[in-house]
Amino acid sequence: MKRILALALVLAVCSMAHPAFAADSRFKVYGAAAWVAPMDESEFSIGTIDDTLEASDAFGYDIGFEWKFTDRLGLDVDYMIATQDIEFGGDKIGEVDFKPLTAALNIHLFDSQIFDLYVAPVASWVDWGDIEGTGGNSDATTDTEFTWGAQIGLDIGLGERVAIVTGLRYLNLSVNAEGEDLGIDPLIARAGIGIRF
Repeated sequence: MKRILALALVLAVCSMAHPAFAADSRFKVYGAAAWVAPMDESEFSIGTIDDTLEASDAFGYDIGFEWKFTDRLGLDVDYMIATQDIEFGGDKIGEVDFKPLTAALNIHLFDSQIFDLYVAPVASWVDWGDIEGTGGNSDATTDTEFTWGAQIGLDIGLGERVAIVTGLRYLNLSVNAEGEDLGIDPLIARAGIGIRF
């Protein structure tokens, strides 16, 4: 009986999906929650103390759109905002806003009745807000950065137009504050909802 119910559920989900839902849609808009996980850190000196300077993991949000100009290629543009703590030796000394505007050339590997898998090279312009010092630490100005990266994404169709949007992106990135570079190299995971039309 359980197998019959499971089969019925699978068939019901498949019947909700529009055939090749990704192929016959040219535009997608989406919003997603994002998780930023820095993969790099730097050695730094404050006074006579040498220790690790790093950015913390952080939640943020992401909004964007994709225009598919062929069945296999699409231009994806999105904007993300997250606020990361800056830590020295594990102690918070400030925080900074991470705001990348990213363009990706999505290469759609296959799209079925439900799944749309794609990979892409990306280029990103990152507006770092000034580092705001905490605990008596002074503020520091930062430079904007232009960088590159790569991403992989998977859309899961829930119906004719709606999809769960997931992705993983890597950026080769550092933040320059007062002439000092802090390695970030973030890995960004996102999950949200997209609408195709």
